[in-house]
Amino acid sequence: MLLEPTKPFSESTKTYETADIILLGIPLDVTVSFRPGTRFAPSAIREISWHLEDYNYLTDENILDVPFFDMGDLRLTGNLDNNLTEIGSAIKRILDDRKIPLSIGGEHLITFPIVQAIIERYPDLHVLVFDAHTDLSDNHREMHLSHANVMKLVYDIVGDNRIFMFGTRTGPGEDKEFLKGRIFSSFKPPPDELLKKLKNKPIYLSIDVDVLDPSIAPGVTAPELMGWRYDELYKTIKRFKGFKKIVGFDITEICPPYDPAEITTLIGAKVVREIMFLLNRLLKNAQ
Repeated sequence: MLLEPTKPFSESTKTYETADIILLGIPLDVTVSFRPGTRFAPSAIREISWHLEDYNYLTDENILDVPFFDMGDLRLTGNLDNNLTEIGSAIKRILDDRKIPLSIGGEHLITFPIVQAIIERYPDLHVLVFDAHTDLSDNHREMHLSHANVMKLVYDIVGDNRIFMFGTRTGPGEDKEFLKGRIFSSFKPPPDELLKKLKNKPIYLSIDVDVLDPSIAPGVTAPELMGWRYDELYKTIKRFKGFKKIVGFDITEICPPYDPAEITTLIGAKVVREIMFLLNRLLKNAQ
């Protein structure tokens, strides 16, 4: 069930029927292992988006020209299995209507049901993840469904050599061993040769904001030192301009209760806008 936002992201001028890009808030906040509060991120990101200029000075683009519609938030119950089913159903509806889903979490576990839904339409799906953590196991709490093992859940769906992790800098030893020959992982941004290899594949982008250093993005659920600067993430997004099929995106793990001066929330809004601008360019090039 959807809950219409009291204030949508920026000033969307499109309806669901006329939009190509659909924004969806997914305030899942059930399995976080450190700081709770990601359920507040979708509304906080929407609120701060209204304080950004519609005009993008650096690229000569206007967010009002982007064909997006804000569907609001999913109204999630207290049952995790039901939540995941509801998330998958919402994404399937967007895909069935030939639109691109952009999701604002919530915790990173939302990526699991989203990828489940998308791979039904795009069997050759490749997943690019920006995250400090490997997220391949949750042995400490022995939870099968968790933001701490979301990439293992995604791996079980997509298989070998279809997940590419960037900004990775922490995880248990068994995760590092599991990566070998199965999942590409690097602390650095993606190399040019990899982007060339992936440019014609259907791509899902997932950004856990703790990929950034906590000195830049303090308001996340599990901050990890030695992270990226914002400009590194921004420049990486710009490098996706050659991709043919970006079929979905999520941004996760922003935690407004721990976000002094709304710095991290502002980053979230800026990243969502940059992805929208990127998709709009790709849609125009495909016409």
